[in-house]
Amino acid sequence: MVWGVHVYRSGDGGHSWEVLPSAPHVENDSSDLKAIWYLAAGHADHPATLYAGVEPAGLFVSADRGDSWHSVPGLNEHPTRGRWQPAKGGLALHSIYVDPRKAQRMYAAVSAGGVYRSDDGGSTWSPANRGVRPALIEAMTAARIGSRSRRGFPATSATPSPPTPAIPTPSTSFPKRAATCGRPWEARSRSIAAATAARTGSR
Repeated sequence: MVWGVHVYRSGDGGHSWEVLPSAPHVENDSSDLKAIWYLAAGHADHPATLYAGVEPAGLFVSADRGDSWHSVPGLNEHPTRGRWQPAKGGLALHSIYVDPRKAQRMYAAVSAGGVYRSDDGGSTWSPANRGVRPALIEAMTAARIGSRSRRGFPATSATPSPPTPAIPTPSTSFPKRAATCGRPWEARSRSIAAATAARTGSR
Protein backbone atom coordinates (compact mmCIF):
# COMPACT_ATOMS: atom_id res chain seq x y z
CA MET A 1 0.00 0.00 0.00
CA VAL A 2 1.27 3.47 -0.91
CA TRP A 3 0.59 6.44 1.34
CA GLY A 4 1.08 10.15 0.62
CA VAL A 5 2.18 11.97 -2.51
CA HIS A 6 4.15 9.94 -5.05
CA VAL A 7 5.25 10.00 -8.67
CA TYR A 8 4.35 7.14 -10.99
CA ARG A 9 6.21 6.12 -14.13
CA SER A 10 5.16 4.12 -17.18
CA GLY A 11 7.54 2.57 -19.69
CA ASP A 12 4.89 1.22 -22.05
CA GLY A 13 2.83 4.22 -23.04
CA GLY A 14 0.60 4.16 -19.98
CA HIS A 15 -0.49 0.50 -20.02
CA SER A 16 1.26 -0.21 -16.72
CA TRP A 17 2.71 1.98 -13.98
CA GLU A 18 5.25 1.74 -11.19
CA VAL A 19 5.48 3.96 -8.14
CA LEU A 20 8.89 5.62 -7.90
CA PRO A 21 10.94 5.18 -4.73
CA SER A 22 10.91 8.86 -3.80
CA ALA A 23 8.94 12.04 -4.38
CA PRO A 24 10.30 15.59 -4.63
CA HIS A 25 10.52 17.03 -1.12
CA VAL A 26 12.89 18.81 1.21
CA GLU A 27 15.59 16.36 2.24
CA ASN A 28 14.92 14.61 5.56
CA ASP A 29 11.40 16.05 5.67
CA SER A 30 8.58 14.83 3.42
CA SER A 31 5.79 15.75 5.84
CA ASP A 32 5.15 19.17 4.28
CA LEU A 33 4.63 17.93 0.69
CA LYS A 34 0.95 18.55 -0.10
CA ALA A 35 0.84 17.98 -3.85
CA ILE A 36 2.88 17.68 -7.01
CA TRP A 37 1.43 20.26 -9.36
CA TYR A 38 3.59 19.90 -12.45
CA LEU A 39 6.10 17.57 -14.07
CA ALA A 40 8.21 18.73 -17.01
CA ALA A 41 10.77 16.94 -19.11
CA GLY A 42 14.22 18.47 -19.31
CA HIS A 43 15.79 19.62 -22.55
CA ALA A 44 16.20 17.05 -25.32
CA ASP A 45 19.95 17.16 -24.67
CA HIS A 46 19.25 15.72 -21.20
CA PRO A 47 16.62 12.99 -21.69
CA ALA A 48 16.90 11.63 -18.14
CA THR A 49 16.13 15.02 -16.54
CA LEU A 50 12.75 15.84 -15.02
CA TYR A 51 11.51 18.89 -13.14
CA ALA A 52 8.71 18.94 -10.58
CA GLY A 53 6.71 21.86 -9.20
CA VAL A 54 5.18 21.19 -5.78
CA GLU A 55 3.10 22.63 -2.98
CA PRO A 56 4.29 24.29 -0.79
CA ALA A 57 5.93 26.16 -3.66
CA GLY A 58 9.18 24.56 -4.67
CA LEU A 59 11.12 23.39 -7.72
CA PHE A 60 12.90 20.03 -7.79
CA VAL A 61 15.03 18.28 -10.39
CA SER A 62 15.77 14.64 -11.12
CA ALA A 63 18.69 13.48 -13.26
CA ASP A 64 17.67 9.78 -13.27
CA ARG A 65 14.11 9.80 -14.66
CA GLY A 66 12.53 10.38 -11.27
CA ASP A 67 14.34 7.81 -9.13
CA SER A 68 15.74 10.62 -6.95
CA TRP A 69 14.97 14.31 -6.56
CA HIS A 70 16.93 17.36 -5.45
CA SER A 71 15.88 20.87 -4.53
CA VAL A 72 16.73 23.76 -6.86
CA PRO A 73 18.05 26.26 -4.32
CA GLY A 74 18.46 29.09 -6.80
CA LEU A 75 14.66 29.41 -6.90
CA ASN A 76 13.56 27.75 -3.66
CA GLU A 77 15.80 30.10 -1.66
CA HIS A 78 15.26 33.15 -3.86
CA PRO A 79 15.41 36.50 -1.98
CA THR A 80 11.82 37.26 -2.99
CA ARG A 81 10.39 34.06 -1.51
CA GLY A 82 9.28 35.85 1.65
CA ARG A 83 6.82 37.85 -0.47
CA TRP A 84 5.13 34.80 -2.05
CA GLN A 85 1.53 34.50 -0.91
CA PRO A 86 -1.00 31.66 -1.32
CA ALA A 87 -3.70 32.11 -3.94
CA LYS A 88 -7.04 30.32 -3.74
CA GLY A 89 -5.39 27.17 -5.04
CA GLY A 90 -2.65 27.34 -2.41
CA LEU A 91 1.00 28.35 -2.53
CA ALA A 92 2.35 26.19 -5.33
CA LEU A 93 4.83 26.15 -8.15
CA HIS A 94 2.30 25.29 -10.83
CA SER A 95 4.06 25.68 -14.20
CA ILE A 96 7.47 24.82 -15.65
CA TYR A 97 8.72 25.42 -19.18
CA VAL A 98 12.09 24.43 -20.64
CA ASP A 99 12.99 26.35 -23.79
CA PRO A 100 13.54 23.78 -26.56
CA ARG A 101 15.80 26.23 -28.43
CA LYS A 102 18.14 26.98 -25.53
CA ALA A 103 19.01 24.16 -23.14
CA GLN A 104 19.95 26.54 -20.32
CA ARG A 105 16.79 28.66 -20.41
CA MET A 106 13.70 27.76 -18.41
CA TYR A 107 10.74 29.34 -16.68
CA ALA A 108 8.75 28.58 -13.54
CA ALA A 109 5.58 30.20 -12.20
CA VAL A 110 4.48 30.42 -8.58
CA SER A 111 0.96 31.17 -7.39
CA ALA A 112 1.09 33.78 -6.16
CA GLY A 113 4.71 34.75 -6.49
CA GLY A 114 5.28 35.40 -10.17
CA VAL A 115 7.11 34.06 -13.17
CA TYR A 116 10.85 33.42 -12.85
CA ARG A 117 13.38 32.90 -15.62
CA SER A 118 16.73 31.14 -15.56
CA ASP A 119 19.36 31.36 -18.29
CA ASP A 120 21.89 29.05 -16.66
CA GLY A 121 20.04 25.78 -16.26
CA GLY A 122 18.36 26.69 -12.98
CA SER A 123 21.36 27.91 -11.01
CA THR A 124 20.08 31.49 -10.77
CA TRP A 125 16.65 33.01 -11.35
CA SER A 126 15.22 36.45 -12.10
CA PRO A 127 11.60 37.65 -11.86
CA ALA A 128 10.00 38.05 -15.31
CA ASN A 129 6.71 39.81 -14.60
CA ARG A 130 6.95 43.18 -16.33
CA GLY A 131 3.71 43.93 -18.12
CA VAL A 132 1.61 41.51 -16.08
CA ARG A 133 -1.12 43.49 -14.38
CA PRO A 134 -4.48 41.78 -13.77
CA ALA A 135 -7.62 43.89 -14.00
CA LEU A 136 -8.36 42.99 -10.38
CA ILE A 137 -5.28 44.92 -9.24
CA GLU A 138 -6.41 47.96 -11.24
CA ALA A 139 -9.91 47.73 -9.78
CA MET A 140 -8.54 47.46 -6.24
CA THR A 141 -6.32 50.49 -6.84
CA ALA A 142 -9.25 52.53 -8.17
CA ALA A 143 -11.43 51.50 -5.23
CA ARG A 144 -8.71 52.43 -2.76
CA ILE A 145 -8.25 55.87 -4.33
CA GLY A 146 -12.03 56.45 -4.38
CA SER A 147 -12.32 55.40 -0.75
CA ARG A 148 -9.65 57.87 0.30
CA SER A 149 -11.39 60.79 -1.46
CA ARG A 150 -14.68 59.96 0.28
CA ARG A 151 -12.96 59.92 3.66
CA GLY A 152 -11.70 63.47 3.26
CA PHE A 153 -8.49 62.92 1.40
CA PRO A 154 -8.21 65.43 -1.45
CA ALA A 155 -9.14 63.94 -4.81
CA THR A 156 -6.52 64.44 -7.47
CA SER A 157 -6.60 64.46 -11.23
CA ALA A 158 -3.01 63.29 -11.42
CA THR A 159 -2.45 59.75 -12.60
CA PRO A 160 -1.67 57.58 -9.57
CA SER A 161 1.46 55.47 -9.51
CA PRO A 162 0.69 51.98 -10.79
CA PRO A 163 0.83 49.13 -8.29
CA THR A 164 3.62 46.61 -8.36
CA PRO A 165 2.99 44.21 -11.29
CA ALA A 166 1.50 40.91 -10.17
CA ILE A 167 1.59 37.51 -11.79
CA PRO A 168 -1.80 36.08 -12.81
CA THR A 169 -3.15 33.55 -10.32
CA PRO A 170 -5.87 30.93 -10.84
CA SER A 171 -8.45 33.42 -9.56
CA THR A 172 -7.28 36.59 -11.37
CA SER A 173 -5.48 35.42 -14.47
CA PHE A 174 -5.73 36.66 -18.02
CA PRO A 175 -4.05 35.07 -21.05
CA LYS A 176 -0.62 36.55 -21.55
CA ARG A 177 2.08 36.23 -24.19
CA ALA A 178 5.72 37.22 -24.02
CA ALA A 179 7.36 37.65 -27.40
CA THR A 180 10.61 38.65 -25.67
CA CYS A 181 11.11 35.68 -23.35
CA GLY A 182 9.13 37.15 -20.47
CA ARG A 183 10.36 40.74 -20.85
CA PRO A 184 7.68 42.11 -20.92
CA TRP A 185 4.31 40.32 -21.11
CA GLU A 186 1.50 41.34 -23.46
CA ALA A 187 -2.20 40.81 -22.70
CA ARG A 188 -3.91 38.51 -25.18
CA SER A 189 -7.38 38.26 -23.62
CA ARG A 190 -9.05 40.52 -26.22
CA SER A 191 -7.81 38.54 -29.22
CA ILE A 192 -8.85 35.27 -27.58
CA ALA A 193 -12.30 36.67 -26.77
CA ALA A 194 -12.70 37.87 -30.37
CA ALA A 195 -11.73 34.48 -31.75
CA THR A 196 -14.16 32.77 -29.39
CA ALA A 197 -16.98 35.09 -30.41
CA ALA A 198 -16.28 34.54 -34.10
CA ARG A 199 -16.26 30.77 -33.64
CA THR A 200 -19.51 30.87 -31.66
CA GLY A 201 -21.20 33.08 -34.26
CA SER A 202 -20.28 30.75 -37.09
CA ARG A 203 -22.11 27.82 -35.51
